[in-house]
Parts: sequence; structure tokens; C-alpha cells
Amino acid sequence: MVFLGLKSDYWVWAIKGSKFDPEAEAFHVPLPNVYLHSYQPCGRICWGDNKPPLASPNTITKAWELFISSPFNGHLSDGKSRAQPSDVRVQIQKAVKRSSYPVKDLISTNQTIAKLVAAITDD
Repeated sequence: MVFLGLKSDYWVWAIKGSKFDPEAEAFHVPLPNVYLHSYQPCGRICWGDNKPPLASPNTITKAWELFISSPFNGHLSDGKSRAQPSDVRVQIQKAVKRSSYPVKDLISTNQTIAKLVAAITDD
């Protein structure tokens, strides 16, 4: 996963493989509480009642831990899985038993990480 913070907003996407490449194809992260295409750019995290810290090199780990340890509800859980299009949480439960998420289940954003980051930082 690729996790990005800017001011008080954060984004997350999935990529294939374990090595970061800004030109890698970006996929919708298979998690609830993350916006899809209709909110440009996609990948922005909905924090609900949680208050993430302002993004900085010193706070990025804290923000990630807050996000990943929060309970995922059904908000924005559809459209993130080919196998379970109506609720990605069903697919996540199946993937817990695996060492990695099934790449064939990911849904492309049709953009690279670099293009998504540029869209965020150009505003």
C-alpha cells in the first residue's frame, strides 16, 4: 500500500508487488472508509470521528496506525473487490488467512501513483 498525507488529509492506494515505484499502476485499496472515483482524486480516507495528526515525517506513522487500527464499518465498502463488489469486508475476512491480498481482485484507478499525487499536490 501507498500512504500519503498532506496537511490534515490522507490518501491510500494499493500497488502490485512490494517495491515502491511512482509509475506503478494504482489500485483502489481493498478497504472500507476510502473514497472511490466520484471523489477526485480517489483514495482519500474518510476518518469519521477520528482526528489524524497534521501530516509530516514525524506523524505519518501515527496517522497510519490510527487508520489501520480503526474499526472498518460499511461506509464506502462497495466497489473495491471483484469477488465481493457490494462489500469488500467479506473479501478481507477471506484474505486474513493469506500472506497477501489476491492481486487479481484489485480494481485499477486507471492512473499511476505519480499522477494521483500530482493531482493532489497541484490543487
